[in-house]
Amino acid sequence: MSEDQDMSPAEKAQARNGLVLDDPAVVVEVTKGYFDVFAVGSEAMGAAGSLHHLVRAGPNQPVAGGIALPQGIDRLLAVPGPGAKFQTTLIEDWEAYVADGALEETQDLIHESLRNWFEELAVDRPAGAPRRLVGGEAVAAEAGDWLACDHGIVVVEVEDGRLSLLGSSLSAVRAGESVIATHHVWLAAGEAGKLKVTEQEEVDDPALLLDAFVRTVRQLLLLRCEAVLARERSSGTAMLGRNHSVQSMTAEGVLVMRQLLDENASAEKPPASTEASVYAAAKQLCDHLGIELRDLSGGPTAPKARVIALASASGFRVREVTLAGEWWQTDNGPLLAFRADSEAPLALIAGRRRHYEAIDAATGERTPVNADLAAELKPFGLAFYRPFPRQPVGIADLVTYGFHGRGHDFALSMVIATLIAFLAMVLPIATAEVVDEIIPSAKLNILMRIGIVLLVAALVQVLFELAKGQVLVRLTSHVEHDIQAAVWDRLLGMPIDFFRQYAVGDLTMRVNAVNTIAKMLSVSTLTGLVSGIFGMLGFLVLLKFSPVLALVAFVLVVLGLGLLAFFTWWTFHSLHSVEVSMRRVMAVVLQLVQGVSKLRTTASESRAMGVWSDAFASMRRIRLLILKLKAQQEVILRGYHRLGLLVVLAMMASLSAKQGGGQLSSGELIGFFSAFSAIFMSLVQVCETIIGLFLVVPMYKMAKPILEHSPEGSSGETDPGEIAGAIEISQVSFSYPDGDPVLEDVSISIPAGSFTAIVGPSGSGKSTLLRLLLGFEEPSSGAVLFDDHALIELDQQALRRQFGVVLQNSPLLAGDIFSNIVGVKGGTLDDAWTAARMVGLEQDIKEMAMGMHTAIGEGSSTLSGGQRQRILIARALAGNPKILFLDEATSALDNKSQTVVAESLLRLKATRVVIAHRLSTIVEADQIIVLEAGKLVQQGRYDELLEQEGAFAELAKRQNVDISARQSRKRGKRAS
Repeated sequence: MSEDQDMSPAEKAQARNGLVLDDPAVVVEVTKGYFDVFAVGSEAMGAAGSLHHLVRAGPNQPVAGGIALPQGIDRLLAVPGPGAKFQTTLIEDWEAYVADGALEETQDLIHESLRNWFEELAVDRPAGAPRRLVGGEAVAAEAGDWLACDHGIVVVEVEDGRLSLLGSSLSAVRAGESVIATHHVWLAAGEAGKLKVTEQEEVDDPALLLDAFVRTVRQLLLLRCEAVLARERSSGTAMLGRNHSVQSMTAEGVLVMRQLLDENASAEKPPASTEASVYAAAKQLCDHLGIELRDLSGGPTAPKARVIALASASGFRVREVTLAGEWWQTDNGPLLAFRADSEAPLALIAGRRRHYEAIDAATGERTPVNADLAAELKPFGLAFYRPFPRQPVGIADLVTYGFHGRGHDFALSMVIATLIAFLAMVLPIATAEVVDEIIPSAKLNILMRIGIVLLVAALVQVLFELAKGQVLVRLTSHVEHDIQAAVWDRLLGMPIDFFRQYAVGDLTMRVNAVNTIAKMLSVSTLTGLVSGIFGMLGFLVLLKFSPVLALVAFVLVVLGLGLLAFFTWWTFHSLHSVEVSMRRVMAVVLQLVQGVSKLRTTASESRAMGVWSDAFASMRRIRLLILKLKAQQEVILRGYHRLGLLVVLAMMASLSAKQGGGQLSSGELIGFFSAFSAIFMSLVQVCETIIGLFLVVPMYKMAKPILEHSPEGSSGETDPGEIAGAIEISQVSFSYPDGDPVLEDVSISIPAGSFTAIVGPSGSGKSTLLRLLLGFEEPSSGAVLFDDHALIELDQQALRRQFGVVLQNSPLLAGDIFSNIVGVKGGTLDDAWTAARMVGLEQDIKEMAMGMHTAIGEGSSTLSGGQRQRILIARALAGNPKILFLDEATSALDNKSQTVVAESLLRLKATRVVIAHRLSTIVEADQIIVLEAGKLVQQGRYDELLEQEGAFAELAKRQNVDISARQSRKRGKRAS
């Protein structure tokens, strides 16, 4: 055994960066901590170098390498956790160690390893009873049998035939080989044969025991690798999805080149990838959703990229989704898919039976989607999301939006509710008949028939209730899903100044208010309508028994509803107060959580607790009051119901005395009371629904800022198209509300492709100027222009997609380095490495155990400040922006990294606007803008400004810029 403390420095470095499990003669075991085993993807997977987690091994959980890996997996990598230690052991040395008296110890280790780890790798057991594996017995297995032991661990030797671990053809165990089986790690017989089963504790041959254990470990890891590959294949792999647009564009580029070289090649362009077919397929889905689709005169031609561009130009969102499993049998919303062979687009719309139909873009022909057609499609599609109207959204608009395209489900639920109500009328009528006619006459045969009729009616009613429940669940889930997606779409499209008006907790409550409104409008409304139908039809039963008493019952119900309305009105304002208190508590909690470090630094924990407890106590007091009122309401309503029955009895007695005879028979009275009780409770539910809908009003007031505030791009702004990058700032002044001017009459011209630096002391307006350029603020006077077009007239979201931006204190996203660099714009692994190379981060990433897929948690505390800044700059560069904005983006970089970044910026052809504190980063700028107290005080090149007396020279003196060294460097460049 070779402990890590005996390793050479090179071996220790290898242990820190990961150990490749490629030696079939070695077993690796953790002695402290843990290590994670990853499968490293190869080119065949389409994601070379990507890491896929297999298992985590702790102490006493040996791992055996040297597996014949499937195509798509390059190698297995064991990555130690913090402070972890492990040892490697040759299998032959382990056998000798066991033979020398450590057999019992090894048996315990194997038992613990399989119990704690490898059973987690097992798949579900097949249906039916297994063939039991009992130690000391010989088993004659038939082909197709599956075998497992009830408890413990057994070693199975294959004397004849062939087994497979967990039923996988990849894990064959042939004659002369052995494997371990447990209750969860089961075996399947691929061929008939004879097996010898031995309890693990009874095995006295170390070689047999270790051979079975190592083979089991390897095959379980192999199955995990295959599961990774299957998951990647079913999802189309994230990497293949990112590469899809690039590959399509490349293929079309090659086709164009062939057409230039070969006149006969001009007829080979695949018609399925034309812009017209993509537009036609997208138009089918947009018409179904009620979205207006705008065509593009230019833009990308690759099918997927074209759809995304169409969605962006038309103001709605699309999202890539995985077409996995039997996706065509459930309604997942409208989808756009592509044929695997020709990339022809297909519009997929779920029919009334929730099964998808494929609509051919060219002919409009509808074809039901089945397994054969699904196999011809690429493993990913694009889901379309319908936005809210761009104008303010009212309550009526929410109802119209939510139930759009759901008329069939709504009508079906009402029909089923009506049928249920008719069936419910059978019970009181049948009860009256049984009590009055059948029981006194002892007509048992008729009683039996009525009993059967009632039983059938009850069963049918149950089936109708199930059907109604399914329809209502489907309807309400679609309504809530659509509204929630539209709310987030609207929120993401809000201008930046909108978010300054609300605390995060407050804004969260307002978003949740829209979700609550959606639930009220869907669930409560439908439930109330169903109860209303039941109540109205129930009155027909009362009229059959006694029109006079039916009128009395109607008056009682109306009075009861009035009583319920009074209680609800009483609690109305309290409910609104609860919502206000909840917003306050949420805002306080979020602010306290975000400021925990500051609270501890200033020893303010007690004060923070006091602030929170005051807000929370106020909310709890109001909630307890509401619960008390609801309890009183419940008691009074139940008492009123009993009182109503007594009133009906009294009225019947009065009528009987006046008319000199019985008004209702015993059976009719029982049926009347049964129907009255059902009607009363159903109409109470209707009233609660109606009053609950009144509660939508305060919820709407809470959500009103989101629903009524216009998002960006809602006023018919012009699509900027592909910009050249020229910027003009014309006589711009700006001040915050009730504040002094931050910028005064600033005019700057930035040519396309130039490098412009903005410097000045703190508070001079540099960052504010950048916010104006990004459209986060609007000038108080003057204008900002891009390519001679006023920013206020352009679609700012489309414009920002052509920016690369790094702001002060920009955070990294939780995920990995790769996703942080390519960002939401997407890109390949090569794109990420290129961007990392441009900022001097390539070597740092290569030294990390998981490379480009190194995990980044919340706060990115595992990275240095310089690494975080370089990842942010790499993200800005990865999208090939037309304009690059950097605000103090290199403040945490060392001189070497700063030099690499500066040289990369000089090579860019994009327009670069850099706000800098260190003047050494802007020596080569085409122009330098000097701001002071919100005014432009100097403008020129570095050399020119140094020779002038003014603010820039003062900044240079304070930073001790070595002018002579710079000038000598420039002379050396000219000489070379």
